[in-house]
Amino acid sequence: MPNEAMQKITETQALEYLKRYFGDGTGQGGFLGLNFETFGGGGSGDPFAITAEDLLAVSMLSVHVPAKAALGILGEDAARISELLRRLDPDLKFEELGQDGFDDLLGPQGPAQELWDLLRRNGSERWGIGATTASKIMARKRPHLIPIYDSVVAKASRLTSSKDHWTVWYQALAPLALPSASGSAEKTLTQRLGDLREKSGLADKSLLRILDVVIWMHDPKSGSRRSSNNRS
Repeated sequence: MPNEAMQKITETQALEYLKRYFGDGTGQGGFLGLNFETFGGGGSGDPFAITAEDLLAVSMLSVHVPAKAALGILGEDAARISELLRRLDPDLKFEELGQDGFDDLLGPQGPAQELWDLLRRNGSERWGIGATTASKIMARKRPHLIPIYDSVVAKASRLTSSKDHWTVWYQALAPLALPSASGSAEKTLTQRLGDLREKSGLADKSLLRILDVVIWMHDPKSGSRRSSNNRS
């Protein structure tokens, strides 16, 4: 689970990972993925549409949107995508959702699930968008609401598939204290991530992104890459 993965990472390590990934704050250094949220004005440039800039931005996290899928997203499915995005308020934060809000928006009958199914072409002819790519497209549009599904982070969190991964992340960010070695209560995971965001000067990043990057960078193969490399 994400809580357990984070317990293995010290604050010093986490801050170093964030510094290495996002660079010096001026766009210099860091991994190519630091541009994911900001390229082309960011996903909030047109919050109720998936644009060509959004599809290009996800390539900075080492995924590819096939041409057939891109044409469908930008063309025949654009109107339905816009309707679903309008039901997902850009200002909503995942960690602030109550259980009812989570169920309404990210539950089986919610707009996030419908958008997920549309992007993945669930129930119809597939067009090459898997769980990782779909999650990154959705996270580009709603960075504070949609977690990225990544094989490295999934493995560290002991997730065997993308099934129910939103629920797993929601449970991790619920207001539960992290246990310490002494048995005393520590900060919640949400509080800890907030501290890391503040200390690293990344106020514009979502807590979901902070959690994702820290766990991803803790993987030896991910963190040992040259800073100019893509995130895979």
